[in-house]
Amino acid sequence: MKLNIRIASFLLTSILFTSFNSLAQFDSILFESGIAGYNYTYQGEKINGTQVLEIIENNTTAYEQFKSANEASVFANIFAVTGILLIALPAGMELTNYEANWSMAWAGSGLIVVSIPLFYKRNKNIPLAIDAYNNYSSPIKDESRLELNFGSNKNGVGLCLKF
Repeated sequence: MKLNIRIASFLLTSILFTSFNSLAQFDSILFESGIAGYNYTYQGEKINGTQVLEIIENNTTAYEQFKSANEASVFANIFAVTGILLIALPAGMELTNYEANWSMAWAGSGLIVVSIPLFYKRNKNIPLAIDAYNNYSSPIKDESRLELNFGSNKNGVGLCLKF
């Protein structure tokens, strides 16, 4: 019987702890990889890269990394799209029985190869910048927020509710 009460109280404590901790909203940016880059969410709203730069401008480390990643992304996209067009043009000419200039395809291949390290730089620096911002951001000040802490001391295990 005592074991069942302990298990039930532990489960109730765990549920309350996770519920109260999920109430705490932090001033953090969430990101996930999408088809054309990254999708950002800030305080439940979807934002774009320019808005991310505005939000993180106070954190110089995160700002510089994110700005560098955006610049690399711009050049990577330019090189990749130009390379694809330079490859597609001779291929399309060949399909329509025109004489194709295959040196353009080789140049396009070179541009695509140049874009690969730039995409790598973007994919490496954006998560680092967002993590740098999130690790140093402070919680939103909310007077009505409850905080439940679970811990132990010399007297045993217990809960501390701050309001």
